[in-house]
Amino acid sequence: QAGNRAYRMSAYQEAIGHFAQGLELLGDLLQGPERLQLELGLQTSLGTTRIATHGYASPEVEQSYARARELCAILGDPPEVIPVLFGLCMYHMVHGDIEKGLAEGERVLALAQQGADIGYVLGSHFLLGAILLYQADLERSRWHLEQVASLYDEDRDRELAYLQGHDPAVVSLLYLSWVLWFQGYPEQATAKMEAGLRLAEALNHPHTSTLAAFFASTFHQLTRRWPQCQAEAERALGLAGRGQFPFWQAGCTMLRGSALAQQGRVDEGIAVLQEGLARWEATGSQLALPYFRARLAEAFLITGSKEQGLEALEQSFSHTQEVWWFAEQYRIRAELLLLEAGSEAEAEILLRTALKLARSQKSRSLELRAAMSLARLLRQQGRVTEGRALLARSYASFTEGFDTADLQEAKELLDALVETEPFVPRLSGECQVPRREPAADPSIPQPSARIQGVRSFSPFAP
Repeated sequence: QAGNRAYRMSAYQEAIGHFAQGLELLGDLLQGPERLQLELGLQTSLGTTRIATHGYASPEVEQSYARARELCAILGDPPEVIPVLFGLCMYHMVHGDIEKGLAEGERVLALAQQGADIGYVLGSHFLLGAILLYQADLERSRWHLEQVASLYDEDRDRELAYLQGHDPAVVSLLYLSWVLWFQGYPEQATAKMEAGLRLAEALNHPHTSTLAAFFASTFHQLTRRWPQCQAEAERALGLAGRGQFPFWQAGCTMLRGSALAQQGRVDEGIAVLQEGLARWEATGSQLALPYFRARLAEAFLITGSKEQGLEALEQSFSHTQEVWWFAEQYRIRAELLLLEAGSEAEAEILLRTALKLARSQKSRSLELRAAMSLARLLRQQGRVTEGRALLARSYASFTEGFDTADLQEAKELLDALVETEPFVPRLSGECQVPRREPAADPSIPQPSARIQGVRSFSPFAP
């Protein structure tokens, strides 16, 4: 009881001390169901608390939930198995075993629905939405996240932040903002991000508030709003410092470093980003490493450091279960190669790979970025009409967000391409422009055949 009281007051270290003392006292009790039930409660509470103090993927979190899972099996899987499986699902996701996390999440959802446990129905919908985003299954991810938004009742469910470690509606709204941005709806995405921040402020739960600031900073990073990205990262760092949340301190350090690099403080930003990466890995987390290593490569691109950028990207391709940022990883690799003359053919293959990946994942925002890079390369080769046609096709798919950085840049490039070609036919519907497809280079790393966990993908298939 003392541990739970301390946990609710966000006195996490004190709570851990009480739970640990309770586990020691269990040694004085006789073996039997009552003792096992007591240990199950202590281990589950300890696991939830250690998420805040050690990070989702730490060995300590795994130890608590693994023991709790053993106890559930001995007791015949009582209803208390749901929060245990929920904790294991979070551990597997952040530890980088995304497919195992997906299987656990689906099981938690089924059990919660059978038991009419609305709290864990909400929680498991969030986890499934997050996992499916990292697998680049945007439509299914959006459906799960929208389920949370539609089922959540603030008065009824405000205690869930204490049971699950964070409020499921806050994190779902912020993840939903990412999904909507990927799908090409930046204005709707911004509205969801702002709604998530408002709810976090109303709930006033320290761990949830820290998560919300981190996810909002990442959203600004996606949309290239660098001052806002830095501001939210620094706000999150302050919250994480007060709450002693090392996982989020590491994540916000990476975000701050990226923002600094993009705003001209490149050397400082690279150093800060590298520091954050080391601290993130030290918590046991593998999730989002491809994303942040690509951000590091992006910073090296600014300085013209080709080899360092390529090294960072090479490491990012080792995480084959996490494919949401693959299109950007290929695009950035191409841009790094183009720092030196003679790599144009290889860069074109990479950019066409990025374009096909983005289209297969139905990510219009990443498709637009790949199309811009490819259009610039084609213009340098005198293939202006071809470049403008593919960029026009991508740009025409957007219905909102024309004041965002990517769409403004795309419009400026389209206008520049008009000025450099002698005649531009009226574009109607699908652009029928002959393309010269270069042969695939077998030395270039290709996407895993398990992209989206559903169907195979060949970037060079007709």
